Amino acid sequence: MMSQQTLEHPEALVLNNMTVYPNPTNPDLNNTRLWLRNALANVPYLHQDRVFRDVDATLAVFKALIPKTDIYAHDDGTVEVLLCLYGTIPITFRSTPYNIPVAFWIPTDYPMVPPIAFVVPTSNMLVKKSQHVDVSGRCSHPYLEHWNPPPHNEESNLVSLCSLLQNIFGQNPPVYTRPTSQPSLPAPPPPPPLLQQPVNGIQQHSPVLRAYSPTPPPLPPPPPYQPSSNMNVNRPRSHSSTIPPVLPISRYATTSPLPTRSSSLHPQISNESQLSVPSILDTPPLPIITPSPAPLPTTQNPELVKLQSMVYDKVKHKCEEYVQKTSPELNRNMSIGEHLNQDQERIIEERKQLIEKDARIKEKTEILRGKIAEIDKLIEQAKNMPDVSVDDILCGTTIVYNQLFDLIAEDNAIEDATYYLGKALSSEKIDLNSYMKNIRTLAREQFMRRALIQKVRRQAGLDKINKP
Repeated sequence: MMSQQTLEHPEALVLNNMTVYPNPTNPDLNNTRLWLRNALANVPYLHQDRVFRDVDATLAVFKALIPKTDIYAHDDGTVEVLLCLYGTIPITFRSTPYNIPVAFWIPTDYPMVPPIAFVVPTSNMLVKKSQHVDVSGRCSHPYLEHWNPPPHNEESNLVSLCSLLQNIFGQNPPVYTRPTSQPSLPAPPPPPPLLQQPVNGIQQHSPVLRAYSPTPPPLPPPPPYQPSSNMNVNRPRSHSSTIPPVLPISRYATTSPLPTRSSSLHPQISNESQLSVPSILDTPPLPIITPSPAPLPTTQNPELVKLQSMVYDKVKHKCEEYVQKTSPELNRNMSIGEHLNQDQERIIEERKQLIEKDARIKEKTEILRGKIAEIDKLIEQAKNMPDVSVDDILCGTTIVYNQLFDLIAEDNAIEDATYYLGKALSSEKIDLNSYMKNIRTLAREQFMRRALIQKVRRQAGLDKINKP
């Protein structure tokens, strides 16, 4: 479904069945972005800004991917020029790093439709069919089948797809090494120097052994999927390794290699150490090879490994379904538990406040009951007391004082009567003759009362008290 044609001048943008590459020798990301802008301008993408943003973010995260424009052939036979990200994505399988060769094709309707992902094996690799990778290397996943384009969902993008496939390939690698026959290793007396062996046009250091056992038996075929041409050595004294990216293989034409990072591995072993072949299926190392013929190390049955992998995937799928099914209920129960804990603390605080208020109310109630008892006692005493006239209560200490009290009361009464007679005359309730007659009578009586008051005051000696 894929083909490519490499140009001698990557800066030139040529379509019509021509492949356009950025300059891979220039590590500057700005030049890559400039090339990407120019490439998108020549490809009819509906959302060029979104394509540029997602591709730029993907290149920033997965630095082993390289952009290009190439011809893509659809299943119905139609072909068109699309932007492609090819290279490798790093994974870690059983604590060992590997690089998986992939290619991501960006449709012209992106992000309304998902990218097209392929696993592109090298010449020494084979695709391992699995739940998410078919025999042709095309990747499938519910994430792609239920692609939800923006603005409904911003999480459907190229970076998320690459990260998802990275996690999936880390659990079940999609490729394995092609079985090849290997000759027996001779045992040269002197240690050989470091050798360099080109792989797909890329210079790569091969691992070198300081010494070999004499005439070991032929090694068994390598188990499925090994890191790119690197070999493990028992008890290495020192080593440094970088995994090289593997270039994709086109289905219609070959691709000229681009300069990329190389990998090297320089293990050093003693004369007693023997060579072991790395295996991602067999965790224990191979037994030591002795000069005498020895039986080949036992390896697991591929069918059994496949069955175990299928069982593992099924159990994992069931566990994920169970977790997804129970997570909402668990989260809801945890939320209810948090609310109950908060309510319990609030109830404890309110109960404490109510206890304090109850103690204060009981104290005030006791005080109130004591006061009520005192009032009831005073009421009983008042009921037992005899009735007393007001005149008996308001009286002087002597007869003279009682006479003076009565005279002053009569004088004030006459004064009030005179006042109300004046108001009655003003309101014409009485005539002038009646008013004058009553006034003369009241004035005469008032004169007599006041004269008697002065006489009583002189006899009682009250005039001396008022004088300064």
